[in-house]
Amino acid sequence: MASIQSPGIGSGLDVNNIVESLVEAEGAPARQRLDSREARLQVQISALGALKSASSDFRSSLSSLKTTSTFNTRSITANEEGFVSLDAGTASVPGSYRMKVLELAQAQKSATAGFASEAVEVGTGTLTVAIGEKTIDIEVDESNNNLSGLRDAINDALAGEGISATLLNVDDGEGGTHTRMLITSEKSGADQAITFSVEDADGNNTDATGLSALATENLEVLSEAKDAIVEIEGLTVTSATNKLENVIDGVTIELTKADPDTELEITIAEDHTEVIEAVGAFVEGYNALIASFAGSDSYNSDSEQAGALLGDASVRSFKLSLSRILGTIDREAESAFSSLPAIGITTNEDGTLTLDNSKLEAGLNNNREDVLNLFTREDVGVAVQLDDLAYNYSRFDGVFTTRLDGLEARVDDIADDRIDLQTRLDAAELRYRAQFESLDQLMSTLTQTGSFLSQAFSSDSDG
Repeated sequence: MASIQSPGIGSGLDVNNIVESLVEAEGAPARQRLDSREARLQVQISALGALKSASSDFRSSLSSLKTTSTFNTRSITANEEGFVSLDAGTASVPGSYRMKVLELAQAQKSATAGFASEAVEVGTGTLTVAIGEKTIDIEVDESNNNLSGLRDAINDALAGEGISATLLNVDDGEGGTHTRMLITSEKSGADQAITFSVEDADGNNTDATGLSALATENLEVLSEAKDAIVEIEGLTVTSATNKLENVIDGVTIELTKADPDTELEITIAEDHTEVIEAVGAFVEGYNALIASFAGSDSYNSDSEQAGALLGDASVRSFKLSLSRILGTIDREAESAFSSLPAIGITTNEDGTLTLDNSKLEAGLNNNREDVLNLFTREDVGVAVQLDDLAYNYSRFDGVFTTRLDGLEARVDDIADDRIDLQTRLDAAELRYRAQFESLDQLMSTLTQTGSFLSQAFSSDSDG
């Protein structure tokens, strides 16, 4: 920046302070206008960002309500506890069923006779395990012909079949202990019965010595492989497991206890709990959305202050669309439950909603299908329309995002205006300093001339 070496020497003026004051005076109004514009834009950006976030949260409050399965929930109970665990899906049909649990499914468990220890040799040969129609041969030789080796061989060969062997050190009934091998299947059901046959190297496959000790006839069956057996309305049902699925449409029954003499009554009924909770979440979510406006789109006559978003077209359009959807009347519905007030949802003077749970419950009891349609009917359901609206405004390329991008661009323009202003002020400073430099030079010349004349007149007087 050009300047004289010591501005003000010739004129005696504080040039630096004067120039700074002139530049500040010239730039202050423009800076104030830019600061004011940016502050207003930042307030609008903050308010609009909060509204966008609130719109996204509102969508979350609609997630259950716009799903038809919410309206199809069922309760299922049994008149006796301890026999069954029940779950009814949306495909189940309300009704009652008589049921008896005759027998529980169970998996097979077998145990060998007792051996003095796990190191006792059992014998060699081939052990054949049959599971249904599938057979697996296990070779037993001198490397694995004791209990521990045989246990490991069985576990290696049968792991994929859900069959395992373990050793138990238990009382022998005579005051001492002995080791028995327990062979357990993880799979229940009669078709999972396990049989053991041998080709004993001692030449006798049926005695209790050598490898024959593991033949089925020499094992103690602790738990027999059995199917579950139940009667529903007098009709017999068998299952390899204790979990019965879709024996009754849409119902899962877990059997926990059998008693042929106890008759259960299974009752399936419509359950409105989830619907009422979903409607309540919608009302709360909507009220939170209305609260997010918080005066930002209105004018306060007492304070004479306008809201940050007053007159914003995107906000005005959003609110009008919300009001229009809330006033939806499903004219295709044949019952009276075709509008939100009809099921207990009313609008207050401040725009928030109030829910009358008893009226909603009555509507669901009288015609659940019409209430479902009011919220979920394709394209026209209230929840469907509100979700689409909130999505169009809150998504990453939606209406509010576009509006925010526009406001951010205006903030960027202000930054450019500040740069332009500073450029103008820098030029003004150079101009002012050049003018004061000229003034300094002129004043210096005048001072020198005055001094010369004073000396000249003084000399003439002395002469």
